[in-house]
Amino acid sequence: KLLHSEKQWLGERIHRSHHELPYYHVSIDGLGLVASWFAGVAAVASGLAWAGAAPTWLCATGLLTYTFWGLVYEASHFLAHTRVPLVGHFDRVRRH
Repeated sequence: KLLHSEKQWLGERIHRSHHELPYYHVSIDGLGLVASWFAGVAAVASGLAWAGAAPTWLCATGLLTYTFWGLVYEASHFLAHTRVPLVGHFDRVRRH
């Protein structure tokens, strides 16, 4: 709901203009941005495990979960902004 909130927020103008483009605009995050976020999360997870603040298995699970859902987001965003035919729920999401 945040991206389509009634309240003003920092990226509202950018997000709205993204949807108002007269063509399909695929905006997949670049490898540099994705790698930076992954490296940051990996550093935090490793630091927590190294310091004994959390078990290593928990930190690894968190990192894998973060990575998996990040890829799901990127794939969903790609499908939402391409001409790939969608049906049912996914078509409604695209036309939101």
